[in-house]
Amino acid sequence: MKLFFSIVFFLFSESIVAQETPMKYYTVKEGLANSLVPSIFQDKQGNMWFPTLGGGVSKFNGSVFKTYGIEQGLTNQLIRSVTEDATGRILFGSMGAGVFYTENDTILAFKNDSLPKEIFALQTDKKGVIWAATNGGVYQLFGKDSIIPFSENNKLPIYAVTHINCDADGNVWFAYDSEYGFVSVFK
Repeated sequence: MKLFFSIVFFLFSESIVAQETPMKYYTVKEGLANSLVPSIFQDKQGNMWFPTLGGGVSKFNGSVFKTYGIEQGLTNQLIRSVTEDATGRILFGSMGAGVFYTENDTILAFKNDSLPKEIFALQTDKKGVIWAATNGGVYQLFGKDSIIPFSENNKLPIYAVTHINCDADGNVWFAYDSEYGFVSVFK
């Protein structure tokens, strides 16, 4: 009897493991700008955005990739992060060239010399405020060129912040690239 249950259990577990999950791989051959993708973002329209380390940004509508690179206005194709503001503009954070945003399918630079050029992450909170994690702390971005140096104004360490996220309650979390650990801003 014990052998019977062992065989039934074995056959049942094999049928569970044998099921395959449907997957599709996307590479440069399918239209992705570059295969080094540091993050993924989905906009309000359902498009998937893939920043790449060397090819700019790829937008995927479920069928076709569209690439945003030098020809569309980027001055640097090393892009780490993507977010969307309350008006539907898509913003890109780059390695060494600051922040860019979309306007009528063209890419424009966020013009503010006080914003560090090394952007590790971008995140939009529930109120529509864009948070930028940079090599010089955390900044809040507004419009096409306005910033608030959040780290400096709140007496936080002016050091590289590498990750940023907003939770369901509207709190903002960011992590330092050092012994400082992480910080939560409660809303």
